[in-house]
Amino acid sequence: MTLYILVDIDKIKIEEFYEWKRKMNGMGYLFFGISFALVLLLFASLFAIFLLSEKRKSNLVLISSIMFFAVLNLFSHFIVQDKENISYQKTLLILSISIISIFIVFLIVVIFVGGRKDILSSFGKSIFTAERMLEEIPVAVRLLKKDDMSILYANRKTEELFGYKKDELIGMPLHFLYSSECGDKMDYIEGIRKDLLEKGIWQGEILHIKKNNSTFWGMAFTCTVFHPKYGECFMTWEVDISDWRYSEKMISVFEKILNDVASGILLAKEGNIIYANQRLCNLYDSQKSELIGAPFSLLFSEQSSNSEYLMEKLERQLSEKGEFHEEFFHKKNDGSVLWTEVSVSRVENPKLGDCLVGIFTDITKIKEMEKAAKNAQEQYSMIANNISDVIWSFDIEENRYNYLSASVEKLFGYKPEEMLNMSIFDNLAEEYISYADENLRRRKQSFLMDKSFSSFHSDFVDLKRKDGRIFNAEVKTRFISGEDGKIYLIGLTRDITKEKEMIDKLTILKRAVDNALESIFIMDCNLLVTYVNSKFSEITGYSKEEAIGSFSKILRIKENDFEYENLWNEVKKTGSYSGIIRCKKKDGTLFFAQTNVSTIRDDRGDVIGYVAVQNDITKQKELEEMVKNKEKMAIIGQFAGAIAHEIKNPLFSITGGLQILQLSENLTREEKEDLEVLYKECMRIDRLIKQLKIHSTPQSSVFENIDISSLLVEMKSLMKSSLVEKNIELIIRCDRHLPFLKASRDGMEQLLLNLVINAVESLEKDGIIEIDCWLEDKFLHLTVEDNGKGIKPEHIPHLFDPLFSTKSGNSGLGLFVCKRIVVEHKGEIFVSSSKAGKGACFEIILPLNGENYA
Repeated sequence: MTLYILVDIDKIKIEEFYEWKRKMNGMGYLFFGISFALVLLLFASLFAIFLLSEKRKSNLVLISSIMFFAVLNLFSHFIVQDKENISYQKTLLILSISIISIFIVFLIVVIFVGGRKDILSSFGKSIFTAERMLEEIPVAVRLLKKDDMSILYANRKTEELFGYKKDELIGMPLHFLYSSECGDKMDYIEGIRKDLLEKGIWQGEILHIKKNNSTFWGMAFTCTVFHPKYGECFMTWEVDISDWRYSEKMISVFEKILNDVASGILLAKEGNIIYANQRLCNLYDSQKSELIGAPFSLLFSEQSSNSEYLMEKLERQLSEKGEFHEEFFHKKNDGSVLWTEVSVSRVENPKLGDCLVGIFTDITKIKEMEKAAKNAQEQYSMIANNISDVIWSFDIEENRYNYLSASVEKLFGYKPEEMLNMSIFDNLAEEYISYADENLRRRKQSFLMDKSFSSFHSDFVDLKRKDGRIFNAEVKTRFISGEDGKIYLIGLTRDITKEKEMIDKLTILKRAVDNALESIFIMDCNLLVTYVNSKFSEITGYSKEEAIGSFSKILRIKENDFEYENLWNEVKKTGSYSGIIRCKKKDGTLFFAQTNVSTIRDDRGDVIGYVAVQNDITKQKELEEMVKNKEKMAIIGQFAGAIAHEIKNPLFSITGGLQILQLSENLTREEKEDLEVLYKECMRIDRLIKQLKIHSTPQSSVFENIDISSLLVEMKSLMKSSLVEKNIELIIRCDRHLPFLKASRDGMEQLLLNLVINAVESLEKDGIIEIDCWLEDKFLHLTVEDNGKGIKPEHIPHLFDPLFSTKSGNSGLGLFVCKRIVVEHKGEIFVSSSKAGKGACFEIILPLNGENYA
């Protein structure tokens, strides 16, 4: 079997070989042996060719060339190889030079004996002997097909490495031997193939998979070769580097750990730094190249002008104690100061000999904290000795004070040194001793169970001075664990005698206000209620919790917004207000309140709130209204009695005439309806006269279920002629399915007619009257609104007074009667400007079942 090896020397790039960082002696010796054996084998083969050749003189040049490259190959081993430090990088260089030398020799052989069949045959036999030698070497060798990278040949080491037999390997696609962790195996192999076609050589690490599915890492070297049988193909040399790779990985991990530790680490020999981790470089703002080889004392140069003295001190402590500890400061390039705690110890390295290991810990922040703590301690002492409160610490086990601030003399009359041997109970008033003892024992037990939680506890007690006088004090205490393992009670004692006297006075004042007969509440500048007394809750029905934090408008009635606007305008203008306003309770009931509002100002004169005092004068108001109405009723009664006789007789005649006319058979339907309307109106006048006569002695009306919608339609029919005369449009809007209203039919008819008549009288031609009716919270709401001239604000309070009228020729009884009817039905009637800003709007609220409004 003859083997030709063709190599493109220009494509070999030794610098592209993978560089290893650590020492791998076994690998180096292995490749050295393989390379040396190949050179010897080649030399022997070519020497045999020379002996068998007839023209030995012509082969002298060939032999000389072989000798030259063989010597060059062996010389390269001895030059590059360091027997004490054989790195994998050097080993690959040795192997590369050997292979290049062998390839060049093969080229010379081909050039000189290319046409001589006898020599070629002898050469082939020699090469066959070399091929058999490949079966025995401990390196996996295989030939790969150029087009699909399938295996053409595999030696015995390949069988052992992958667990397949040779006949199983021959023809096997190469990707069968690659692990899926390589990614897309086909793409990966295609990339290798492209590199081989372009460069003629490829080297790298590959994760393989064995027949038993276990994996291993291999280092492969592949180049292009020519085989007489297979033609041009690829040859791969590979060794198992799993153990070495793990070792390299662990070395990298350890090196990363050293670089990531919080402390700087260095190794020094004979006073010079031979290793420094990255943390040390960062601490001193230096590169490794700047530190390696530098004197060890360089890192102490700014601590003392005599660095030799420090090194002597270091050596002395190492000799005496075996270790060296010191703190140093170093001014960095940016001007900041670096404080380091340096620990140095001596170690014996089998290879390096006697060395020093230094650990540099950055304590700059600790130094800054110590400085800050010292400053804080000085400030604390200054504050503690100059405030009136006494700051103290008490040793629980020894039952005595172990610290007292200077202010103790002013508060207790004792000097600090006098009280240091006293117990915390010696200054307590007798009535507080048992309480304090029990309280401290209980809190101490809780602290022992959970030392992570200890908050300040406040007590208000009576304490004794040195002269025996008693004073009120607030004592704040907290349990802590000292550095000595003891339990201490720290505290602050404050004299609150004056504060307690003021609090007592304020308490009395608060009780007086809280029990006042008037409703008192306080508001802030945003009118949020901040305080209410008991009478406020009693009158309004709001509890203190409900009222505080709410707006004062909870008492407002929306129909009387103008009253509240006048109130606050007066307060802003003069600083106070006094008057009567109507308010609403929590249950909706209305009441009259005599209200006085005043501003609250701070020392600078700025308004910080308002205080309001109210008296419920509803009953008083009702009595005044009753007396006033009785007086007016008396006048009305006299007036009614005087005119009743004059009206009743003509009315009787008109009624009789209407009844006779209704009996006529010649009347049309419309005429009969008109006569019926006239008759009903006469009857209503008759009832009105009767009511006027009994105003001085009112009687209850008959209540029945009324359909208010139908009543409004009837009222519109009655007002038809008056509406047409002035071309007034009457619009009625009622909610569908309104329930029945329990009321007096006559009273409701009179109420609606009076309001509509009042609106018609206030309108000129082409006016609009709108009546809306709806149900809300079991109350019937009805509004009558017009777009007439409106009502002057000063007239509104007197609109419902009897005999009050702004229209000439008007009796002034219409709205008075309306008010009386509404009150009789336990409702309310309000008047205000219309939504459009013109005309008047009357709103009536009536309970459906005849109960009180709200």
